[in-house]
Amino acid sequence: MLITVLYGKEKYVDVTEVVFKTAKSNKFYVPAKDIERFYIFQTDPLHGIVKNVLIIKDGQTEVLHEGFDKFIDLTNCTWSEERLSFLHKHLQFENGSIYDELPEQRMAIKFINPYSTVLELGSNIGRNSLIIASILASSKNFVTLECDPNTVLQLLRNRDLNDLHFFMEPAALSKKALIQRGWETKPFVENEEGWRLVNVINFLELETKYNMKFDTIVADCEGALYDIFKDEPNMLSNIKTIIMENDYWDINKKLFVDDYLLKRGFYRVYKEQGGWGPCAENFYEVWKKFDVVKISLSFGFFYNCSERLLAIIKYFNTFKQLPDCVDSSEQYTWYKTDQTKDITFDYFLDYQDTDVQISYNKEVRFQVEFQFENYKGIDYTSLKPFLQKYFTPSEQVKNNIKNIELKYNLENDYDNICVLFYRGNDKATETSLSSYDSYTAHADEIMKSQPNIKFLLQSDEKEFIDFMTAKYNNTFYFKDEIRIMNKQNSTVDKVFAGSNNKFSKLYLAITVIMAKCKYVICGSGNCSLWIMFYRQNAENVTQYLNGVWYK
Repeated sequence: MLITVLYGKEKYVDVTEVVFKTAKSNKFYVPAKDIERFYIFQTDPLHGIVKNVLIIKDGQTEVLHEGFDKFIDLTNCTWSEERLSFLHKHLQFENGSIYDELPEQRMAIKFINPYSTVLELGSNIGRNSLIIASILASSKNFVTLECDPNTVLQLLRNRDLNDLHFFMEPAALSKKALIQRGWETKPFVENEEGWRLVNVINFLELETKYNMKFDTIVADCEGALYDIFKDEPNMLSNIKTIIMENDYWDINKKLFVDDYLLKRGFYRVYKEQGGWGPCAENFYEVWKKFDVVKISLSFGFFYNCSERLLAIIKYFNTFKQLPDCVDSSEQYTWYKTDQTKDITFDYFLDYQDTDVQISYNKEVRFQVEFQFENYKGIDYTSLKPFLQKYFTPSEQVKNNIKNIELKYNLENDYDNICVLFYRGNDKATETSLSSYDSYTAHADEIMKSQPNIKFLLQSDEKEFIDFMTAKYNNTFYFKDEIRIMNKQNSTVDKVFAGSNNKFSKLYLAITVIMAKCKYVICGSGNCSLWIMFYRQNAENVTQYLNGVWYK
């Protein structure tokens, strides 16, 4: 995984080298306070201004504002400068030096996601084109435009020398006829001496021809981005990242482009000086549209989880990619000790720290109503990467799992455990509940085939625990780690609200433990559904749903 760490605000300094050199055990701590960050990075790109830290992993950007700290896991990470140096050594290049256009190459490596679909405007002989094609998971997800016929031949030669398979369109992006002289291009009005007509293609024609939906634009087109945006006001509907040179002689054209991008939800995340003209101070820029999925519904713990998963999958199905940010800061309110805090990552690993990549192949099916469906009909394979990326238990929850396993001697005994899970009490207002006796018929059947089986009892109803303890000698339950109450139309989260924060983390750990057990006998609801999700199947599961037992 390629990682870059930047420090600043619009004007950023690359501090990746500091991160790698000062990390301990492959982890680097970014403190919450800006003054502490300054002492670590030993640089101040904007004196007197509170700055951010940008963490870019394979083109996915996370902004760490002041007030938020983070451990960056550098395991299996590569520094962008190392990657660029490696590519320079291994790429073949003719008719020029590949070491030219280094700022453009660095921005490409830092900000392009390997799973992006890239459109480059103005490739010249391919110095940056080869870098872009090399960092993409498939170079076929890349189209570059170059309208000079002689340059096109050199570009194709460099592409083919390296056995890359990106597409080259010998045209300029425009809805209007254009003429060109040297580096200068302008709309055609009449024939002029020394000027030649150039091939043109518009954005819709380009996407149709190559059957692609671009999400990234790399523009080095001699100021033409101004005219392109005026011609194509809707071309950015699917674009998430724009890497560009501000090669304008007229500052008003740059101001138009900035306003155009800001109105469409883009923000400048990087700038670097260089080049020439009125934009020399910010000649190189990267703009990003941060798509945020925000979830505000908050009830029971696993209802929160299902709503969070649903929001992510809805976005993924609509836009064919993952959102930049999943904001669940307003969820899990029943479990907060401070309502201003986001506690999502108390339960789950930060998705920015996972290596899980998810590419769109087909629509993924999920609804909150899955809790009241036959669990054997769920496509666990398609849901698995989302569960791994967004719902892998946090280190705190993993420690709870280990502690419970040690305390109850579970680690080597999962194949000899059957879970009897009964979510009772107010669940009766949502769905029909089985009688306790009905559970025993299925438990007896398992005990007949596996006489030494042990029954793990998990319930919020004291009566269920008492009934099963009296019925079977081979039972146990987590006495200190769960909350139970006499049957009533309520929930433990409301009756024992003061201890929700502690016991919700324990209950997530117990859910993972139940998922590991060989057999599960359960009712239907969000708690049962998430046992299946952590189990990744419904094998050896007996489920009660609307008066019917499914096995």
